[in-house]
Amino acid sequence: MRLLIVGLAGMLGACVSPLAFKRQLTAAEEKFNDHIGFVLYDPGSRKTLIDFNSARYFTPASNTKIFTFYTALQILGDSVPALKYTITNDSLIFWGTGDPSFLYKKTVADSKVYEFLRGAPQKLFFSSTNFQTAHFGPGWAWDDYNDTYSAERAPFPIFGNLVEVVEKPDQHWTTIPSLFTNHLVVGDSVAGELEINRDIDSNQIVLRPGNEPSSKPSYHCLFITVAM
Repeated sequence: MRLLIVGLAGMLGACVSPLAFKRQLTAAEEKFNDHIGFVLYDPGSRKTLIDFNSARYFTPASNTKIFTFYTALQILGDSVPALKYTITNDSLIFWGTGDPSFLYKKTVADSKVYEFLRGAPQKLFFSSTNFQTAHFGPGWAWDDYNDTYSAERAPFPIFGNLVEVVEKPDQHWTTIPSLFTNHLVVGDSVAGELEINRDIDSNQIVLRPGNEPSSKPSYHCLFITVAM
């Protein structure tokens, strides 16, 4: 994607002809031993200005997220139900809806759900009986389990299903939420910056200090929701 954007910017800036631009794309395919597809359409004139390999089949990549995002905006609107619940005697039973925003600071700060559950006089019982899908989607690479872009799907995500690992002033490491601090183990040092890895089948987190200064105030890893 970056290659195509740079090439397009160069074409527009230097007034390169469509034929010359196609030659650049062909050269890029040969250089990187890869397939490239590119279409430039002018909605004003309703004409396709450049068409390069548009009929080829490509593995869907990050550009499909644009259409997913647009579709979600059209269907979901500006908000989604956070949970479903029922009150029976002294019990409040609730089910999640997949809303990813609960206690997740990268979304709009809204404590309504937290305050609702916190202030409920009944005993709280969470049920996952409405979750009928797998925690990982079809085609997810198994070794992505430790990467923050691959958080597990869950009926009631908490903190984005991410653990934040923070170094305190006394060089002691802690986690947010604090529940995972007891699962944090400091391992042997590594070359470069520190590394954080979670066991594939548990929530044990291994932190390996690096011999170079940390460039971030905190680090993140994923947790297994079924192992809470």
